[in-house]
Amino acid sequence: ETHQTLTVDYNFVMDEISSSSIWNETSSTIEVCQTAKLMVDGGAEYGELVIKEDTRIVEIEFDLTTEFNITSSELTGATIDTLDEYAGVDGAIYACKCGGLENYTCNTDELTPNEALYVCISTVEPTFEIENLESMTIIQGQTQMDIIKSGAVRPGLANGIADRRQKSDDTGVAITTLIPINLFDFQAGASV
Repeated sequence: ETHQTLTVDYNFVMDEISSSSIWNETSSTIEVCQTAKLMVDGGAEYGELVIKEDTRIVEIEFDLTTEFNITSSELTGATIDTLDEYAGVDGAIYACKCGGLENYTCNTDELTPNEALYVCISTVEPTFEIENLESMTIIQGQTQMDIIKSGAVRPGLANGIADRRQKSDDTGVAITTLIPINLFDFQAGASV
């Protein structure tokens, strides 16, 4: 099932706000940190995987005689270094970060949290074929996560988190996955 909108409602007991830790008496605002996470079960091996996360600081300014206004600070996502490494088999096969499952154009755009990673593996010569992609693992430091194992997307990720698509002429295969932000570092300078 696909959901496009998440509605978050706040209910405050007005009589208790002034004694609450979320009330800033100096600025007459309520200050709340709100985090929404999209999580999937990664199975016994990985546990709960955070696939997307949105964190906002919500400040509600009060004019206690009339109405209130809501302002929020947008999440500014850190980025990780691009994946632009090329691997060759005598120059016949290459792999790179690409534009999509059908877009084999390599790019060096930085990957941000909550953004899908696309990796394309393709032959340089049409006489070569890629029969199967046996495995693909994302590695960062000591953290490893199998995306493709035994030639297939891991069952826990096959529900829309990861996918693979073989070219009809077997000259390429593209893989996409969301990288769990609770397992991998998205700080500036980090890479996978």
